[in-house]
Amino acid sequence: DAGYTLAVGRREFPHRRTVTGPDTGAVAAALQTRDPAHTHTAHTAHGSTPLVFLFSGQGSQHPRMAHDLYREEPHFRATVDECARILRPLLDTDIRDLLLTTPDPAQLDQTRWTQPALFVLEYALARLWLHWGITPTGMLGHSLGEWTAATLAGVFTLPDALRLVALRGQLMQDQAPGAMLNTMADRDEVEKALGPGLSLAAHNGPRDCVVSGPQEALDAFARTAREHGWPTQPLTTSHAFHSELMAPMVEEFTAAVAAAERRPPTLPFVSNVTGDWITPEQAQDPRYWGRHILATVEFAAGVLTAAHGPHTTLLEVGPGQTLRSLARRVLNGHEHPATTLNSLPHKRDPRTAVQTLHQTLGQLWLHGTTPDWDAYHADRNPRRIPLPTHPFHRKKHWL
Repeated sequence: DAGYTLAVGRREFPHRRTVTGPDTGAVAAALQTRDPAHTHTAHTAHGSTPLVFLFSGQGSQHPRMAHDLYREEPHFRATVDECARILRPLLDTDIRDLLLTTPDPAQLDQTRWTQPALFVLEYALARLWLHWGITPTGMLGHSLGEWTAATLAGVFTLPDALRLVALRGQLMQDQAPGAMLNTMADRDEVEKALGPGLSLAAHNGPRDCVVSGPQEALDAFARTAREHGWPTQPLTTSHAFHSELMAPMVEEFTAAVAAAERRPPTLPFVSNVTGDWITPEQAQDPRYWGRHILATVEFAAGVLTAAHGPHTTLLEVGPGQTLRSLARRVLNGHEHPATTLNSLPHKRDPRTAVQTLHQTLGQLWLHGTTPDWDAYHADRNPRRIPLPTHPFHRKKHWL
C-alpha cells in the first residue's frame, strides 16, 4: 500500500530513490540503513529516454530459468501457458518442463528444444514489461533473439513465430555437427586467418569475434590463433551456427517463412544482417530470414545503431546478462554512454528472478522511464493510504 501510494500519489522529481526487498522486513530495514544492495538513488535531469530491448541468443539458457517468474507473476504465467499450448503439437512435449524444472542438461542444450524455450521465455518476459508500461523505442536481438523482436513488432503472428522457431531449431539440429570458437582479436585479422569452410559467425565488439565451422578446420584456426597470441574460448555447442554447415536447411526454412503471413514492423528493430534498422521490405522478405541463418551476426554494429542517441537505456530481456556485458564493451568510451540493465539474474546470482526484475524496474524509473504503476500493482489489489508528505510546502512571507 505504501509503495502504491508513493508511486501514484506523488509528482515525479529529478532526485529519485527506490527501495526493494524480498519481504516487508527487508524493505523496512533497507529504508533505515540505506543498504546499497536494496537502495538505489539517482538524479534524472532529462525526461523520457530511449529504451531498447536486447534479446539473447542460444547459449544463455540454464535450468529453471523461468521458475520464479512463472510462480509469482500471473501475466508472465498466462503468456507462457499460451505458448506452451501452441507448441505442444509441434514439439510433442510441454515446453514448460524445460523452463520450470531441472531437465537433463543434454536435453536443454539440444537446439530443437533450446530455441523454442528461449523464445517463449523472452517473449513472455517482454509481454510482462509491456504490461507494466515499459515500452521500448527500439529492439535488437542476437541471432534467435531477432525472432522475438520481429514477433513483438508484429511481423509474424505468435502461432506462426512459434511454428517457425520450432522448425528452425529442428532443422539446425539435423545439420552436420560443427564447433564455434570465441576469439579475442580484431575482425580484420580474424577474417584474413579464416581457413576453408570457416565463417565469422558473430562480431560482438572490439576484439570479440566468433568463428564457426567444422571441428578440424576450427582446430587448425585455433593453432593459428595461438601463434598470433589471440586468446580463444570454445563455445558449448554441438553445431556451427551462422556457417556454411547450415546452408542445406535454408531453402526449406525460407519456403516455410514464405507460407506464413508477414506484416511491416510496428516497432523498429535492428537487423543482425546489416547492423542497421531493418526496413519493412527486409522484415517481410522470406529470403532475408534465410540469409539470417548464414550471415555474420553484426551485434557490435547493431548496438551502436540502437544506442545512437543520448541517454539510451539498453535492457536485456532474457536469462542472464551476456548481451548487457557485450553492449557495455562496445559502448566503452562512446560519445553517447548508455545505461545497461538486465531483467533476470545470472545463473550464479543468489537473487531470485523476481527480486532482480523488481530492482530493474526501479532502475528504469531512476533513469527516466515511467512505468504504468496501476498495471504493475493491479494483481496486488493495493489501497492508497495516508503517508507523510514531502516538506516542499512553500509559504509566502510579505515584508
